[in-house]
Amino acid sequence: MLTLFLLACQPHDRRGTGDVEAGRDYLLYGDYVGGGIPADFYFSIVGEDPSNVLERTGRAARVSRTFNLFEAANGVEVVGGITCLGCHGSMLDGTFVIGRGETMRDYSADESYLFSVARTGIQNTYGIDSPEYEAFRPWARGGQVVAPDIVAPFAGPNPAFSVERAAVAWRDPETLAWQDQPVFQVPELVMAGDVPPWWNVRKKTRLYYTAMGGGDLATLISQVSMVGLETREQFDGIADRMVDVLAY
Repeated sequence: MLTLFLLACQPHDRRGTGDVEAGRDYLLYGDYVGGGIPADFYFSIVGEDPSNVLERTGRAARVSRTFNLFEAANGVEVVGGITCLGCHGSMLDGTFVIGRGETMRDYSADESYLFSVARTGIQNTYGIDSPEYEAFRPWARGGQVVAPDIVAPFAGPNPAFSVERAAVAWRDPETLAWQDQPVFQVPELVMAGDVPPWWNVRKKTRLYYTAMGGGDLATLISQVSMVGLETREQFDGIADRMVDVLAY
């Protein structure tokens, strides 16, 4: 099913060139993960990150670089991730380098329980019918079912491809609507590997190590939204903004 999704994303062009500065702005402040934890609740539990290695401004400056602070589709301010820069960025000689693959993260444990803990806290704080829970629910729903299927054998390798595979297993391939049951069985083997540097993308006609992923690269990199988005319209809007991210 994921193979069919990748092969389907191959129109004749790449949607034009895009805007470099708009792409950087969307990476740092964008809503491309779909949803997240209500911001006030996040700060009350996690606290503030003083590092601000992304040099963001405003309240976003207090969020870890693996997350973005943004307005969800219903207007609630949330903190969501893992973002693009949670994987495609790392420290080198004391400096954070955007585009350099992160190799120090540990995906060797199933962290699905964290979504259950957050769900209980948000329901108790805001109520199940609140806009805050509405903004949180799709992201948590996706994260909880994806987490068990992305456990790497040891620290270091990145299971991004397995994240996308596990997420699309629960979506209608045409409408992207979330299904009550998976539309295909996710294989037990977790695919994990090195995160490639972004500066190689400029010379690529196909995005992946497997030589899959040609044509519309903006749509392909929008797969980061598969865990937490709610509608096809939301996905299309994210893909339009990813044209700028590619330019960056």
